[in-house]
Amino acid sequence: MQFTDPTKITNKIFGKRAKKLIKMGEMIFTRDPTKYHLLGLGPCLGIYIYNEKRKNYFMAHTTAPYQGEKTVEHPEKGLFRKNAKFTDMAIKVMVGRLKRRGNRRVDLKCKIVGGGKMFNDDSDLGWRNVLSARKTLKRERIELIGEDVGNRTSLAILNFFPDGKMRIRKKHQKYII
Repeated sequence: MQFTDPTKITNKIFGKRAKKLIKMGEMIFTRDPTKYHLLGLGPCLGIYIYNEKRKNYFMAHTTAPYQGEKTVEHPEKGLFRKNAKFTDMAIKVMVGRLKRRGNRRVDLKCKIVGGGKMFNDDSDLGWRNVLSARKTLKRERIELIGEDVGNRTSLAILNFFPDGKMRIRKKHQKYII
């Protein structure tokens, strides 16, 4: 079995001015969310926490619902690893980082995408990711203002916008949430 390099897929979709791919298990802080996209959201979850007023945006591509390890930080890239693959820890790290940047919880908004059931087995990994995100957001007192979860097909976040919207691709249709 041969796997295609995600960078080649990115270049094919977006051309020469390719956006940066948020890979599985990564989270990124930025002041310009339009530079990023996220592919391959089956049971994985795409999380977008932002403060539109202060132009602070955090995106994550999580793969599993719960864990509790320390974060390994790469500040020059604005990239955080380890906790990013776990939904609960990614949200906690994202909220903590945003608070340290002067954001108030009441100003933070969140959207989640993915958490689908992709396989014909008894695994509810996708749904457990969704429940973990909802529970952690509630505990952190962050408003969940939109979601597209529980699908039976893979999703992609083609664009993150500064106003909190996301352009999603599901099969052959594109839409904004």
